[in-house]
Amino acid sequence: MQKKVILFVVILFVLISILTIKTREYALPNQDKLKWAEKTVASLTIDEKIGQLFFIAVRANPGYSDDPLFKNIFTAFGLVEKHDREYALRMIQEHHIGGVLYICRSTILEQQKLTHELQQKSKLPLLFVQDFEWGLTMRLDDALRFPKNMTLGALDNDKLIYKMGKEIARQCKLIGVHMNLAPIFDVNNNPNNPIINDRSFGEDKEKITRKALAMMAGFQNGRILACPKHFPGHGDVEIDSHAALPLIPHDIKRLYDIELYPFIQAILHKADAIMTAHLHIPALDNTPGIPSSISPKIVSELLKKRLGFRGLIITDGLVMKGVTDFTQENGETELKALLAGNDILLFPKDVAQAKAKIKEALADGRLTEKQLDDSVLKILKSKQRCNLHKARAFKPCKPQDLHNKHARVLKKELYTQAITLVKNDTILPFKQAQQVTLIQVGGKADSQFMKSLSPLKPQIIILPAKPSEKEIEKTIKQVSQESIVIFGIFDMNKFAKENWNIAPETQKLIDQIKQNHKIILTLFGNAYSLKIFGKEDAIIVAYEDDPDAQEAAAHTILGAHRPTGKLPVTASNDFPAGCFMTF
Repeated sequence: MQKKVILFVVILFVLISILTIKTREYALPNQDKLKWAEKTVASLTIDEKIGQLFFIAVRANPGYSDDPLFKNIFTAFGLVEKHDREYALRMIQEHHIGGVLYICRSTILEQQKLTHELQQKSKLPLLFVQDFEWGLTMRLDDALRFPKNMTLGALDNDKLIYKMGKEIARQCKLIGVHMNLAPIFDVNNNPNNPIINDRSFGEDKEKITRKALAMMAGFQNGRILACPKHFPGHGDVEIDSHAALPLIPHDIKRLYDIELYPFIQAILHKADAIMTAHLHIPALDNTPGIPSSISPKIVSELLKKRLGFRGLIITDGLVMKGVTDFTQENGETELKALLAGNDILLFPKDVAQAKAKIKEALADGRLTEKQLDDSVLKILKSKQRCNLHKARAFKPCKPQDLHNKHARVLKKELYTQAITLVKNDTILPFKQAQQVTLIQVGGKADSQFMKSLSPLKPQIIILPAKPSEKEIEKTIKQVSQESIVIFGIFDMNKFAKENWNIAPETQKLIDQIKQNHKIILTLFGNAYSLKIFGKEDAIIVAYEDDPDAQEAAAHTILGAHRPTGKLPVTASNDFPAGCFMTF
């Protein structure tokens, strides 16, 4: 018996020893892994630490420098550098920058090629960030286009938004992008907002928060860093912060109830990062003219202390007039942003001068080395989360790798479920063969809308986005007397001041046709434009002119698709947020 007890004890001891060894074998590398960021910070010079704060803007395709819009932007911002490959290589060598923001348009292969080269030239791995709010097509010409947020705001099924976020994350990883500067968490409660508008999920804070969180979860579960923006809330403005500093005049109660609500939820759901906006909000900081992005009261006291955010804090572009107009000297904007509590200085105007200003602040005590180290550590930990400390290289992909069947099917489903029927005087769906005239205003002559309506064998009339008086007169004469008239309105924009690019002549034509015909109006553009309509017999909002949206709108008219979308914004008393019909 005693021998059995001794043998049991020996076996037990051996098992405990084996388990202990296995635990140690697993634990030691894990602890070492956790120390990479800390060890790296300790090994860096002051110059290298400061360099990590800067995320420069770079053009992957130098040909876009000939684009008039690109030239206008650079002129407006007073930029001297070309922000091309040579600029990026110099910034890596001379200033040890921490990351890259790709600006302007490019192609998948051009961007991947430059990403690979820059990663190889940098001592520390670079973090690549990009604006992919509605997918890679926001910046890359040959990428797959997903719906904008206003379109997604019409969906009942938020699981589809999660899937979209995860698919965008998959595509980001394939091309070497580590952080998506999205989702938009702004509540767009101002129809005249020129910069957020259709980039927001809508005006209902609860709904937009659910949808933004779904997309954020998709990014993060797809192992891409997410960056909710634009804190403390950019939805209720009528000025573009690229051009000037917008004012948010609301009191504290309103700000917490509406603007801050989605960001509080983003923090509670462990957002990786938050982008600060260039806004003037006297209720949060009454310093005359101070932008929120460089306000210690808003960034450090509100975001970090009161709201408890511990993740990366990223400025909006520091070349934007909304912030640069407040500072006098080059480099001062970046210093103020850092002192306010931001970690990443995005799109700096002059890295050398900003670096010099930061060194001055370290010398005179306005900035401590611990504060600097804290920001650099957060940046390095983010790189570690992306596994960049082990593998910065990636295998270049082809466009078809991004446009796989799953992505295409998901895109089609998103556009289909967003289709919103806001009016229907018993005209839809078509129940029997009827004479139909299709009037397409703007768009392509061979539009998918036209092709998808071919079963109706319609009389087809194609007009430019801004038809002339003669074209209107001719069209009225052409329409068959017994026809139901389907209008498809294309080439719209999001600007209320421009009447959403709907010409007065188009409105006049619709009014005149309405006198003798039943009208089905389909809007392939901004939902706020419903403000100028309402007399038509049926109205469909497709939100965008993507071929999948066109096909879904046509199928709704034909009765092959039962609409489920709900209006995400209030366009008028007749068309409030949540408005929808079905059949």
